[in-house]
Amino acid sequence: MGEEVRRQASGGHPGLSPQLLAAAAEDSILISLNSGENWQARLTEGNAELRDVHIFDQQSGWAVGSPGVVLQLKVSTAGPGGGRLQGVGETDFYSVYFRDAEKGWIGGTGGRLMTTQDGGLTWTTQTFQLPEGDSDTAIHAIVFPTDQGGVALLGGKSLIHTENGGKEWRPLAFPKNMALESLVQQGQTLWLAGGRRLTPTLTVAMLWRSDDSGKTWKSVNVGELYGDVTSVWFADANMGFITVKGKLYATNDAGATWTEASDGTVAIEKVVGVDAHNIWGLSGGAIYRYTAGGAAPPPASGSGN
Repeated sequence: MGEEVRRQASGGHPGLSPQLLAAAAEDSILISLNSGENWQARLTEGNAELRDVHIFDQQSGWAVGSPGVVLQLKVSTAGPGGGRLQGVGETDFYSVYFRDAEKGWIGGTGGRLMTTQDGGLTWTTQTFQLPEGDSDTAIHAIVFPTDQGGVALLGGKSLIHTENGGKEWRPLAFPKNMALESLVQQGQTLWLAGGRRLTPTLTVAMLWRSDDSGKTWKSVNVGELYGDVTSVWFADANMGFITVKGKLYATNDAGATWTEASDGTVAIEKVVGVDAHNIWGLSGGAIYRYTAGGAAPPPASGSGN
């Protein structure tokens, strides 16, 4: 299975069932319609490596990968359709986000940021200004909490922001010693996870949130944790989870305090949830369910049924 698991019930689509989960695998998309109890594999064409998946309603969604792969999904009835996007060369696409059935964005290597306004029939390239001194232009995440306000994560240390639906993008200033690992959206709140480099081998965990579509960010306390925060997911305003160096940490007071919620037998790389009682993690290409009380998450059932 692939690099990332995402909860698709957030993102400004109130009609989407909270039981719907999706994961991008190397050559398939895994979809669960029952909060992860069972998973259905949707195979793609050969030689395709999928890197991100985004489902925006109960019927359809999108997945992207390399080289130049853009797939449209039929969630409940059939497999993916589509293929390699013409005219993009060997671009590796890392991120996809759709506001609705017509309007969406995909991002990849070489600063390739593309948008569609007609449900993927045609695509146009959007340009942006890089932060000063930054040369890493791979777009690893895109989120749009409103029609006009959106953010994209470049490489591992830069954000770009738009207030006019992507027509213009401007860089957001972050200190050069920051490492930015993960950008996610839950409702109207955006979360940014990463770390602050003290030395080449020592990093302090960092977490930020934005409540104005990514225009401004404020840091959230994660205590004295060392290493990058590789993922973040909040069930509500108070209860949240982060992953640091393979360990899962939980808060019940909006980040004022954090406690370890895993016993270390499984190194959790990503965390995602359906609700406060159904938390999932990705480890070594497998999906695990988190069990309250600090026990290691057991393997998810049935990835092919």
